[in-house]
Amino acid sequence: MPIINDSSHISGKRKFIFEISQKALDLNVDGLMIESHINPEKAMSDPKQQLKPFELEILLKKLKIRKSFEENEIFKNEMEKNRKKIDFVDAQLLDLLMQRMEIVKEIGFYKKKNKLTILQLKRWIKIIKTRTENAKKLGMSENFVKKILELIHKESILYQEKIMKN
Repeated sequence: MPIINDSSHISGKRKFIFEISQKALDLNVDGLMIESHINPEKAMSDPKQQLKPFELEILLKKLKIRKSFEENEIFKNEMEKNRKKIDFVDAQLLDLLMQRMEIVKEIGFYKKKNKLTILQLKRWIKIIKTRTENAKKLGMSENFVKKILELIHKESILYQEKIMKN
């Protein structure tokens, strides 16, 4: 099914249409829908998100249309080599996450035995602080690492909730 990006409606304002259109093309959409009117201010609807025809022409010329694949065998081989590396690292990540969840289970049994709450807020705050600081030192996005940690923490709580119920 073709995916068409409606840059005009997404942006709501002409000044964002180029950025949204370029992002859509970079994400490999099949087409763009951009509103144009000879006199946007007098348009019957959506005047703030329409471009004049000459502005549309300029915008279209500025857009960079990239290929979604490459026929060059050397390029394809390099991509495949790097994708195999990613696959290997992903397998390691999953193994490490499973090891972490096993430790979470052990902690859950300890908390149950000693009648402790599942959420240990001071520990959670320390984890977020130290891990995001480490991410920053490594040149990673702190926000990205925080989101991953939040997902891991949520799953850890679910693991421990199951333990507490039994």
